[in-house]
Amino acid sequence: MIALMKEIDDSESVTGAIVSVAEATPRAELILATPYPPNQNPARVYLARLLSPRSQRVMESSLVAIAATIENGATPDTLAWHRLRFHDGMALRAALMQKYEPRSVNRMLSALRGTIETAIDLGLMDDGDGAWRIRMHGVKYDKHTLSGRALEVDEVVKLIRSSKTREEAI
Repeated sequence: MIALMKEIDDSESVTGAIVSVAEATPRAELILATPYPPNQNPARVYLARLLSPRSQRVMESSLVAIAATIENGATPDTLAWHRLRFHDGMALRAALMQKYEPRSVNRMLSALRGTIETAIDLGLMDDGDGAWRIRMHGVKYDKHTLSGRALEVDEVVKLIRSSKTREEAI
């Protein structure tokens, strides 16, 4: 969980320092002592807004990964979404980029933006506190790059054999 955070040195200039995501905002501020009521939980309300059950599952797994990245053991129900600020979002983005592929990071950032927007809609934070979500851009990557991995020779042989067996069965 590596992130960039601003640090003021002796000459009052701003330099980048590497810190853990949890250090961006003190842990006590990001973990709820008492979970939100279900109808006031930004993550749960955001997920309920999604129309497709598949989208709900995919975005829920993204929110689980985000919460765990911010604080080990945190969940979408225990993370204080309304207390996240710009520096937390940027630290999170950097940490996710270290761990996941760009497409996954972009999906997770989309879930984060939706959850922060929902926190604003629920009145848990004002639009000014959540405006950073708009400036948190996705990760750029070559969309023509193939995803996955190269198959080993024995895997290709097994694939061809299984396809011949399937053709015979048809």
